[in-house]
Amino acid sequence: MLTRVNDSVEFSSKRLPSIYRPGVWLNIVKNGVALQRINLNLEDLFTRVVGKGDKTMFWTDRWLGSSPLCSRFPDLYRLERNKSCTIANRRVLEGSGNYTWNWSWSNLAEAARLGERIQELQSLVLSLTLTEKEDSWRWEGDPSGIFSVNSLRVLIDNVFVYE
Repeated sequence: MLTRVNDSVEFSSKRLPSIYRPGVWLNIVKNGVALQRINLNLEDLFTRVVGKGDKTMFWTDRWLGSSPLCSRFPDLYRLERNKSCTIANRRVLEGSGNYTWNWSWSNLAEAARLGERIQELQSLVLSLTLTEKEDSWRWEGDPSGIFSVNSLRVLIDNVFVYE
């Protein structure tokens, strides 16, 4: 589903820069279903690059590994009170100057029962370092990481060559 959100185009859970608004990019998104029929899922071709962490959705963006954390930890995602929280919402600076993860579970008893899963999640995100750079998207369809119509065309052509 495609909607406009604050000068961005939203495709599913991913917000894309306004540079990709109406025009070629809008046509590509509209044809997303056709692309899926040839096993090209647009969502799988974008990865979030974390900078400040204030624009990257902690649970639903693909920023750590090959799938979003909501898919890898569905039990914890179910307990999350704010499913649209950003990384910056979850990673907070303590008075001691150290960063910690601030969880917001809807059921603390269930969260306690899932302690091992929480530890597993924390060990995955432990090494994250936030920077002063803006969060951005990386296009996985080209080694440069920058989307171009040509790079998408090459992917489409390669699918047909190998079928």
